[in-house]
Amino acid sequence: MQVVFGIVCGMWAYAQIEPRPAQCDTHGVTSWNAVGLGAVDLRGFNVGESDAETAIIPVKPAQPAVIKGPVAELWRRLVEGTVDDEELTDDEQTLLWTFADYGIASENRDHPNRLMTVPTPWLMSFSHELVYALVAQIASQEGLRAIFIKGPVEYRQGLRTRQHSGDVDVWIEPGGIPALARAMAPWGWRIAPDPWEGTAVNHTTTLRPPRTWGCEIDVHRYFPGCALTAARAFESLSRRTEPTSFGGVQVRVPSVAAQAVILALHLTRPEVGFVTSTARIAEAA
Repeated sequence: MQVVFGIVCGMWAYAQIEPRPAQCDTHGVTSWNAVGLGAVDLRGFNVGESDAETAIIPVKPAQPAVIKGPVAELWRRLVEGTVDDEELTDDEQTLLWTFADYGIASENRDHPNRLMTVPTPWLMSFSHELVYALVAQIASQEGLRAIFIKGPVEYRQGLRTRQHSGDVDVWIEPGGIPALARAMAPWGWRIAPDPWEGTAVNHTTTLRPPRTWGCEIDVHRYFPGCALTAARAFESLSRRTEPTSFGGVQVRVPSVAAQAVILALHLTRPEVGFVTSTARIAEAA
């Protein structure tokens, strides 16, 4: 049974998942709930030639579950409310055990990652939106404060005209990058080699993705041009944030004013072999 498929460089690649037989609950009726680290409703969203309906980040390391048809209909029933085994056919019970094995359904009504709403994506690329959600969830699990900077949030705030970004930028509290990198490793992300590592020039660590996610993550420890230490800069920024959400996961982003400062710093940042143009300086101003 082909139940779940993932995203490979913008193309759909099916992943074979063997259905697990329904199990007899000797203590009573089994009740099911939808779980995930984030999800998006793709009905009415342009996903090319695919007829995918829902994409879910499982609660354990795996590629996103992207489902359609009766499979998606059954999963959405779990989002709407708890579903008991006695309400299901034998085939549906078998499918729910498959969901549970994959990490998108649970018998635990109080599961910390229970999903009760699934929003329509607001990014052009729903797979990128799921990356934002995943990073936010993993950072939270590690007890790390994270602020998502630049990218599509700038577009939403009216600070730039380009809507899409090729990567995800996140500013992590000082000292938190190693923990985040370790926690992202089971999901397939690996630290990219950096010749400036250990020098004052280095301010980010890039995490390269497995093919199924297709989106690099730039993890910032500070931002060049800040006239504060990394710790003071992060604390200052953390007092100037506002909420937004990706894939149903609430995150913190800079306020419009703080985001504008970051954008100005980005425009005037030093680059090896280049001199910052007067046009960039004017744009930053």
